[in-house]
Amino acid sequence: MTESQSQIFREVLDLNWEFETSTDWTVKIELARKLSAKKKELATDMGQEAYDEFIETGRRMFAPARN
Repeated sequence: MTESQSQIFREVLDLNWEFETSTDWTVKIELARKLSAKKKELATDMGQEAYDEFIETGRRMFAPARN
């Protein structure tokens, strides 16, 4: 991941946290718009296939353990 991609990903994480913790639906709508735009920006920068693999790897890494 390049430095610019890391910066975009940090912004995605921050926006996602703000979205999850906000209780104001007007704010949530704006945050969702910004979050979607940043995710698209990251996918474009990385390439869709690499982005999908990156996101899926993160999901598997942080998924609850299965017994």
